[in-house]
Amino acid sequence: MKTALDTDGFVHIEKFLDDQEIADLLRFAEEVGHGAGAGYFGKRLVTAIEDPSQIPAVVQEKLHKLQLDLFGTDMILTHSGIFSVDPEDPEHSVNFPFHQEHGSFYDFGQHLRYTNLYLVLDKDDISHSNVTVVPFSKLKSSDPELSDIAVGSGAARYTGKTRVDDNAGGSHSFRVDIDSIAHTPLLAPGDLLVLRGDIIHRTQNQKIKRTSISIRSVAADVVAYRETFDNSCGMKLAFMLSDCDYYGERDYIFEAHGTAHMSARQLQEARSDIRRAIEAGNKPAGLEAHVASFSARLRELQKNLQSSAQ
Repeated sequence: MKTALDTDGFVHIEKFLDDQEIADLLRFAEEVGHGAGAGYFGKRLVTAIEDPSQIPAVVQEKLHKLQLDLFGTDMILTHSGIFSVDPEDPEHSVNFPFHQEHGSFYDFGQHLRYTNLYLVLDKDDISHSNVTVVPFSKLKSSDPELSDIAVGSGAARYTGKTRVDDNAGGSHSFRVDIDSIAHTPLLAPGDLLVLRGDIIHRTQNQKIKRTSISIRSVAADVVAYRETFDNSCGMKLAFMLSDCDYYGERDYIFEAHGTAHMSARQLQEARSDIRRAIEAGNKPAGLEAHVASFSARLRELQKNLQSSAQ
């Protein structure tokens, strides 16, 4: 499996979950509720799982063992979500175009040791409402230049034959028709699709009702840096402003710890400490004001970018 993940950027494992585990995750998804989470460029398409440690323990343990086999190191859960498709409500359903993950790249700055553990919980027809991926091996053989740019990276959108860099800005024109080299694994309830963070992927279609859970994980020793927007662009600032509570809290953690960098484990543990404090009615002093100040800083950066572009 590790060879397949390194070679193509994804692994499809059939019947990873048993019926009881599927039922437990569906119950968990109902408790989280649909439509209350972070959006994608302002659209409420994903229900955020703010505390992934609440995911049923038996599923966490199963995924942990798999991750050890794939990476040989400890992986920790991070920002996750519930992705739903309802053909009767397409405007509020997942329908992402080809892209590479944005939020995680802003969070950790790399995708070589970051995974999207995509579990299908409910779907009547395996032929539709899947995830379409662009295998690394086919990308490399079809367009080596694009492969060199994309593999290991993130925060990018693909429109026609243009890769739009939503991290530092700019774009790259490429020659390959990525639809022609794409692959769509046929996913049934209980199947797991392991996606490395840098794989190019999109929603296949919205033809069948589907509920899935996307559990994200990162190697515990990956280093996260405070100044994620040193290299920036308008879309990156807009993305971070659309989820300012999350990124403002992130900046607060670095400020409170008096450091410019920390491991992914330290960052996630600090986030958990804040959640527990808030639940106990002891919101950290200065958190709310820091988030507001952080938001104002992003808006000022956004304003300066817009002025310089005129």
